[in-house]
Amino acid sequence: NDAVQINIQNILFEKFGMYYERKKGEFSDGIKEKYITRKQIISRDLLLRLAMSCNGRSSQARRSSDRVIFEEQHFANVLKDLEASVDMYYYAYLCYQYLINLEKEHDKEQSEKNFGFGLRYGKYAVVSAVIYSRYKNIKSLEDHENDVSEVLASWIDFESKVVKNSRNNAYFQVINDSGIESRYY
Repeated sequence: NDAVQINIQNILFEKFGMYYERKKGEFSDGIKEKYITRKQIISRDLLLRLAMSCNGRSSQARRSSDRVIFEEQHFANVLKDLEASVDMYYYAYLCYQYLINLEKEHDKEQSEKNFGFGLRYGKYAVVSAVIYSRYKNIKSLEDHENDVSEVLASWIDFESKVVKNSRNNAYFQVINDSGIESRYY
């Protein structure tokens, strides 16, 4: 019943018709009775992770446990200035859902060939890059699929540059397979 959570719930519903799930299972009766669909629900952990990605903390969004990200200091810090950021968070949500759908459309090998590790391990990083390079304002909502596709088109090149940077060695594991050196996340 935190005021920030209630505020998020009200804003997301009023602006976008989305149900913010403050408590797990909160809308199960509505789903069961077919008043709403699962696609209309944004879970609190996903929204907070996307907000972290919007704030340039995608690695923290991916690796932190729910317990850690919901500590009061963390929660309030990530969601400060909610009124000004809710459009961006919803845009991030649309981008993330598009990435989920792309991942379902491609098998693992096809996905890695076309998008590197962006779909498997880097969804929050891709969302962060899309926010940083493409998001302008609420009008960006209608272009989210194109924006994600443009970022993904250069994702393999981005990964190659990151892997080659010696400052990033701690983030990658070198695996020698048949004499070929590969780097994995």
